[in-house]
Amino acid sequence: MNGEEQAFSRAAVSLLRGVVERRADEALWQTVCTQQGALQEYFARLGLRLTVDTADEYAYLRQDETSCVPRLMARTQLSYALSLLLLLLRKRLGEYDALEGDSRLILSSTQMAEMLAPFFPQMTDRVRFLARVRQQAEHAASMGFLHRLSGEDAYEVLPLLRSFVTGEWLEEFAERLAQYRAYGAAQQEMTDQDALPLAPEAPAMADAEEDAAVGADGKEAPSSIEGGEDTDELI
Repeated sequence: MNGEEQAFSRAAVSLLRGVVERRADEALWQTVCTQQGALQEYFARLGLRLTVDTADEYAYLRQDETSCVPRLMARTQLSYALSLLLLLLRKRLGEYDALEGDSRLILSSTQMAEMLAPFFPQMTDRVRFLARVRQQAEHAASMGFLHRLSGEDAYEVLPLLRSFVTGEWLEEFAERLAQYRAYGAAQQEMTDQDALPLAPEAPAMADAEEDAAVGADGKEAPSSIEGGEDTDELI
């Protein structure tokens, strides 16, 4: 196997494992760009589509729903809490892009907790609530949407989130934010937990739920907050 073949194989395996970013590996990124056509042809045989974003400098794979090849990547429905976090992060990223341009959006766990708080009952244990928010942030990081800063309780929101939380999905989900706030307010006012109204149903996130195996390090999207059965609670 010559050098070019080795580089191609390394690029193919890296893409199957997760997202390839230029800032993480310049040589790998250059291989993906220079051999993009060959990689696309190779993955098409596996029923996968290669997406290369040269502006934000990352590449990833998606299942080709039109292919007759058996599905390689599993579908996983995201929980309400994780879907809501991704939505709020996407909205914040869009607002930040408009104001700051090329600057990196960095948020602490505390800031993310403040973003989520209006949509959940008033927390009786802030430490526990913050710990649960960190769990959700780690789930998002495992999918390639966040990058935890070394030695800090803070995360960079990565451009990949734009590709998965589309404008159409964002608009659909944003229409329900008032319902979520009302639900959270109702929970705060009621003391009889058995009488609580049902949480509004989160709409399907067409792209982010689609290919669970595409996340960084090949990890699947979580189906719940703690890895057990689905739940909407963070407190």
